[in-house]
Amino acid sequence: MALPLLQTKLYIPRRQTPAALVVRPRLFAQVAAGLAGRLLVVSAPTGFGKSTLLSEWIAQTAAPAMSDGTKFAWLSLDDADNAPTQFWSYFVAALQTAFPSLAAGVAALLQAPEPPPTQSILTILINELMALADKIVLVLDDYHLIQNDAIQDALTFLIDHQPPCLHLVLLTRSDPPLPLARWRARGQMAEIRAADLRCTLAEATEFLNEQMALDLPLDAVATLEQRTEGWVAGLQLAALSLQGRADRTAFVHAFSGSHRHVFSFLVEEVLNRCSQGVLSFLLQTSILEQMCGPLCDAVVHTRRLDEDEHGGPATPPPPVSSLQSQAMLEQLLQANLFIVPLDDTGTWYRYHHLFAQVLRARLQLQVEPAAVGELHRRASIWHEENGLLDDAMRHALALPDFVRAIALVERHAMKLLMQSELMLLRKWMAHLPGELIRTRPRLALAQGWVLDIVGQLDAADEMLNSPALQTPALPAELAGELALIRADITNLRHEPTALLWAQQALDLLPPQREDLRVIARIEIGLAHMRRGELAAASQTLHEVVTLAETAENRFVALDAYAALCSIQIRQGQLFHAVQSCEQALRMVAGGGGPPPPPPPRPEVNQGEVRPARNDLSGATEALTQGLRLLQGTIEKMPLARGYAALARIQQTQGDLAGALASLAQAETWFAQLQIAETPALAWLASHRARLWLRQGDLAAARRWAGTSNPPAETEVACDHWLTLVRLYLAQYRQSAASALLGEIATVLAAVRTRAEADSWPLYLLEGQLLQALTSHVQNDLPGAFAALTAALTLAEPGGCLRLFLDEGEPMRLLFLDFRFWLARQPSDEDQARLSAYTDKLLAAFADQPPAEDQSEIATHTTLQDPKSKIQNLVEPLSSRELEVLHLIAAGLSNQEIAARLVVTVGTVKSHVNHLFGKLAVTSRTQAVARARELGLLTG
Repeated sequence: MALPLLQTKLYIPRRQTPAALVVRPRLFAQVAAGLAGRLLVVSAPTGFGKSTLLSEWIAQTAAPAMSDGTKFAWLSLDDADNAPTQFWSYFVAALQTAFPSLAAGVAALLQAPEPPPTQSILTILINELMALADKIVLVLDDYHLIQNDAIQDALTFLIDHQPPCLHLVLLTRSDPPLPLARWRARGQMAEIRAADLRCTLAEATEFLNEQMALDLPLDAVATLEQRTEGWVAGLQLAALSLQGRADRTAFVHAFSGSHRHVFSFLVEEVLNRCSQGVLSFLLQTSILEQMCGPLCDAVVHTRRLDEDEHGGPATPPPPVSSLQSQAMLEQLLQANLFIVPLDDTGTWYRYHHLFAQVLRARLQLQVEPAAVGELHRRASIWHEENGLLDDAMRHALALPDFVRAIALVERHAMKLLMQSELMLLRKWMAHLPGELIRTRPRLALAQGWVLDIVGQLDAADEMLNSPALQTPALPAELAGELALIRADITNLRHEPTALLWAQQALDLLPPQREDLRVIARIEIGLAHMRRGELAAASQTLHEVVTLAETAENRFVALDAYAALCSIQIRQGQLFHAVQSCEQALRMVAGGGGPPPPPPPRPEVNQGEVRPARNDLSGATEALTQGLRLLQGTIEKMPLARGYAALARIQQTQGDLAGALASLAQAETWFAQLQIAETPALAWLASHRARLWLRQGDLAAARRWAGTSNPPAETEVACDHWLTLVRLYLAQYRQSAASALLGEIATVLAAVRTRAEADSWPLYLLEGQLLQALTSHVQNDLPGAFAALTAALTLAEPGGCLRLFLDEGEPMRLLFLDFRFWLARQPSDEDQARLSAYTDKLLAAFADQPPAEDQSEIATHTTLQDPKSKIQNLVEPLSSRELEVLHLIAAGLSNQEIAARLVVTVGTVKSHVNHLFGKLAVTSRTQAVARARELGLLTG
């Protein structure tokens, strides 16, 4: 879920004060030397020029004449960044200013309602950074504001495993609680301290006399340098205080003490010399973290804040928009009054932190609390009107003003949800008293949405039972929204009442709330889908897509596309599923406004569909992208299905270890989220058992079967049962125990019953496929061909290939027998279609990666036509020998047959010799003639 990020926090400060014009090559050299390692700590009290030093060094190093390709990024921290999610979101966003495509998946994970452990996220980030060719220097400014132990621990982990391309700089007023001693002893960090940052006498002379043009005698400069201890901020304030004074030498000797004392003294000196208009502007705007001209116009007042027109406590008048705040900001910048630009256009500024603290302290002393509250109120209104909702809430809570805070939530909760800014709404709700939330319907609904979306369904139920929502006088619109949340909760729980709640929501919601009505339609579609009413579900979801796209609501349209694609996959409509995925991706790529949320991702849907059509490369690309964006979200089932699909592809491509590792990665992810039992985990376990079976590890698959039970949900239950059938079939091939055939029949009957009842044609197809293999292994060719015909009839319209290919050599041999049998059937449209699809599948088998020759595992199945003379053979032909016989009859040489079957010429010769022996012939011509005589070849 998208958390709004202030881009001004990622801005590298530019040169803005005369002090910055004093070239300090000795410090530049220290910075460059320090960044040869992984960490540089610049630690000194406020006002020593830490930020200025790094920004000036970056400006010089990044200049075309000096650049070595190193990238630079900056993050200005504040107190709010003590929330780990916000800290690391900004951390990644800062890196992305240098490498825009870096860590997109990490950013998505951090915005998830229930993000995974930070170390897991940082591991992904570290791995992505390892792939970078260019170096990057990331500056974390004001790191002393970070007090959260979890952030300190995570940053320690990152630095301990830091990739060579990344170099961190911490600008801090005090040493952070990091293992600096360990890193220092290992030579992994460098330091620049206050003693290094102090201006030398030569630097102070250059600044005061050349840059500020004060023309002070050398002893006066030496006194200032000594009294300020080379403190840059002190020298700058002293210079401002000396401008226009006749008694400069006397003033130089008039102050002493600590930096803070000197600063307060000098600030007071500077402020006392400001005009009343400038002073009033400074005090009033000190409440703002960041400011621009229009914002200041909305907040400031022309009358003095310490008295009203009758001399009493101030009551702020309306803001005077004619006040040229932008001009004032530029004037303050030119006067070097500790104002810092936050962009290159001169739009946004902030005050130096310590300067702002002094201004706020003076504001509190001189102005009544009500007047200060009015300033915050005006600031909150301006931020709301300009779409900066989080800043609007921050000013509302500064007093706190719960009336305004409540109004903000009630006006904007649904907007935030529609824009997938759940985390922001969740943060707002955390600031409001729980008892207050339960007494206001709009607040209770907002909290209900939050709890529902993050998966806390029981807590959401409890919130929806709040007194404020149980009154008969509840307006229809709010009652409709209440029913809508209940529809979503019951759909997530697969409860039959979901359709009733969704329909009730649609009935209650007024026409002007089309944003909610379209969600109600989605819930209706999902409810139909879970009831097995797929035609009704598809029709409803198609309507939703049309309505959402017309209204340019990409978030709702994406959800509808995902549900529609899921239906199409389970119906085996792979062509339509691909089209839905592609339409969703085009919508994401082409739409304006904020991007839709990561879950559910059309890429993962594509990753499932494309392998079924044997497009493995396209599937791998889609899955890699989709899984990276989907991890850590509440969409657990799409994540499990995506990893299982990726594992199947890796297995097909011969990466056996990678396939099992993919499933293990998904299971580890769920374990870190403390998810013990879900359908998603059952899905992963079932598909890991399938991988074991394909790798010949029957013992591991048996252990899975002995410790697992079929889940209640149709989709996962059928998947579980079909894995059991594969296990029993593999065991039968080894032991020929007839009891296993009974188990197979029982399980396949359960699959058929559930799939037919809940309209899952895909599982009917897979069940028929396994029935065909079971019949084939018993040499029941009529039963095998009947089941395979049924499976192909279901598969052919959607172009499904991979289900057959994944069954390997037994399925290929079955198709060889089937093709031979099919060629002898009466020719009609159905026979032609099945023949063409069979040839397509056999060609796909030929394109599979080379495997060991497993022809003998087919139990020497033959086509037992009672009218033929096959029984006269010395020994029945195997399916591979039948295939070689057909290719000989087609006139192919041994080399051509080897190329067609993807085997060696020696293997072909061996098959030919066995074939000749069984047919009692000595040449190819005799073999073809004998085969026709026996009915093995026609035409």
